Amino acid sequence: STKESSTSVLRRLARNFTILFSGTAVIALLGLGALTLNTRALGPTHFGLLVLVQAYVVILGRFFSFDTWQAIIKFGAEHCAQHDLSGLRAVSSLAILLDGVSTVAAGLAGLLLLFLVPEKLGLEPGMVTAAAFYTGTLFLQLPSAPAGLLRLFDRFDWLTAISIGEAALR
Repeated sequence: STKESSTSVLRRLARNFTILFSGTAVIALLGLGALTLNTRALGPTHFGLLVLVQAYVVILGRFFSFDTWQAIIKFGAEHCAQHDLSGLRAVSSLAILLDGVSTVAAGLAGLLLLFLVPEKLGLEPGMVTAAAFYTGTLFLQLPSAPAGLLRLFDRFDWLTAISIGEAALR
């Protein structure tokens, strides 16, 4: 019985690893394709500005991130083990609320800084509007709480599909 359960766990780990690895490979290929298209279409100067804006957005997104998926895994697993659906719902609701607040805060901070001090970011006045559209993606970030729930319930296939979809949209 112990041997069967350890085999089952190993099989599940191998399956999840394969799903995540395959998804990461697809996302890397999509990123490489986008890099190639952007490099050719924009030229060195405008491509450099695009990279600057991308870094700006990534830094802001990370700065305002609470990584609520960790709380979902830690406390959600405890509530699941106790069959406490209301406790899981409370932890999930709080995590989703924090994600929502952080997403809005990141987007507003990004746009505010972009319009108040574009020259400090190295942007010409004509580039601010284009940068604002890209900065607006901060409002569309996949929060980490749903990712934590998908991990908690062993739905790495959905998590990977969503990540590939995000990469394709970018």
